[in-house]
Amino acid sequence: MKRVRIVGDRNSKSYISVQNQFDELTGFLKRQMYLRKLSTILFEKKKGIVCLLDIDDFKMINDINGHRFGDLVLQEVATRIRLFSQIEHIVGRFSGDEFVIAFIDDVQKSSKEWKTIISELMITIKQPMFIEGKKVVINASLGYSRFPEHSLDAEELVMYSEMAMFEAKNNGKNQYKEFKLTMNEALLLQTDIDELLKVHDKSSVFTMVYQPIVDALTKKTKAYEALIRMKDSRYSPLQIIGVAENSNAIQTLGRWITEEVVKQIAAWKKNEHHDPETIIPIAVNFSCKQMMDIDYVLFLENLLNKYDVQPNELIIEITESIFMDTRYNGIDFINSFKKLGVTVALDDFGTGYSSLIYLTNINFDKVKLDRSFIHKLIDEKSVKVLSGIIHMLHSIDVTVVAEGVEDELQSNTLLLCGCDELQGYYFGKPEKPERYQSN
Repeated sequence: MKRVRIVGDRNSKSYISVQNQFDELTGFLKRQMYLRKLSTILFEKKKGIVCLLDIDDFKMINDINGHRFGDLVLQEVATRIRLFSQIEHIVGRFSGDEFVIAFIDDVQKSSKEWKTIISELMITIKQPMFIEGKKVVINASLGYSRFPEHSLDAEELVMYSEMAMFEAKNNGKNQYKEFKLTMNEALLLQTDIDELLKVHDKSSVFTMVYQPIVDALTKKTKAYEALIRMKDSRYSPLQIIGVAENSNAIQTLGRWITEEVVKQIAAWKKNEHHDPETIIPIAVNFSCKQMMDIDYVLFLENLLNKYDVQPNELIIEITESIFMDTRYNGIDFINSFKKLGVTVALDDFGTGYSSLIYLTNINFDKVKLDRSFIHKLIDEKSVKVLSGIIHMLHSIDVTVVAEGVEDELQSNTLLLCGCDELQGYYFGKPEKPERYQSN
C-alpha cells in the first residue's frame, strides 16, 4: 500500500479540507471527521461497537528498524483492516499506532457474536507480514464499547473503548477487553498515580520501609527487604508498581528506590552501634521492565562507589518473569549483577512452571519460596514435599528463604524442613529504617 497522496492546489480550500479530514499515511479518517461520522450513525439509531486497537510495543519496531519501516507496517495493518469485510465498518487513525474501528449493524448482535468478529479481526492483524524482506509479526491490544448500551455519544464511546484497551494492556497485552463501568475508576486511579510518578522529588511522595529476614534457627536478623510505600498511604505498593511498569516510569522509580536503599546501607554503616564485622544486606526488587534500562548495572556500580557500599551488602531480587520478555536477555542481566559481586535471589519460587529450568542454568545465591508454600503446610505430605524441595536447593548450594511466615507453628515447621532464613509478620512488619538503626 502506497502513502496516500492528496493532490491539488495546496492553498485551495478543498485541498485543506481533505487534508484535515483524512490521514495521509493510511487514508483513514482523522479524529474530528471520524467523530462527526460516528455521531451521524448514532443519530440514525444504528447498533454496533466501537473498537480502539493499539499495536503492542510499536515504538520498538520504530527504534530497531526506523520510522519509514514503521510506516510500512502501519500501512499493512491499515490494508488488513480495510479489507476486513465481516461487517460494515468505518475506520479512523487518531495517532501513531492507534486505530478506531466502528462496526455497524441494523440489528443488535449478541455479546458472543461481537466477540467472534473481534477475534477474527485480531487474527487477521496478527498474521505474519513481510516488509522489505523482513518477516514481521505484531500483537495488538483492543478495547471496545457498545452502542447504544454504553453511550450514544461518539466521544464517550471512544473514551470508553480506550479505557478497555488500557485494561487489555495492563493485563498482559495481546488481547481484547469490553468496557466495564469499573474501568472508569481504574483509569482515574492510574492517571493519579501517573502524575505522582512524574514528581521530580520522589522522596516527597514515596518512602522506603524495611522488613527483617531472620536466621531460621537463631532468629537473628540476616538481611532486610526494602519495600516502597506512599507517604500518605493513598495507594498500595502493588498499585504503584503496577502503574509504573505499564507506563515505563519503573525505570526512573527503580533507580530512585535503588539509590535510597544504597544510601540506607551507608547510613547504617555509620551508626555508632554498627558492627563492622557484621554484614546485614538489604534486598531490592528488580522488575523485568527495568531491563529496558540498559545502563542500570553501570548506574548501580557507580552508586556503590559513590556511597562506599560493598556489592555483597546488596541483594537483587528477581522473579522468573524476567526471562519471559524475549526482547531482553534476562540471563545477561543476572550475570552482570553476579560479575559486580551483588547477591542475586530468585523471588516467588514455585509460582511458575519454569523455575527449576532457570535454577539449572543460572547460579542464584538465594531462592525465596512463595508464601503459597507456607500456607499449604497443613499435613505430613506437604511437609515432605517442601523438605524435598529445600534439600534439592541445598544440593546446588542455594540459601532458601521462606516468605509470609505468620506464626510460631509455621516457623518451627519450616525450620524442621531445613529452611535457612524466614521472613514475615511473625518476625517484624515493614518499618521505617529508624526502627532498625541499632541492628
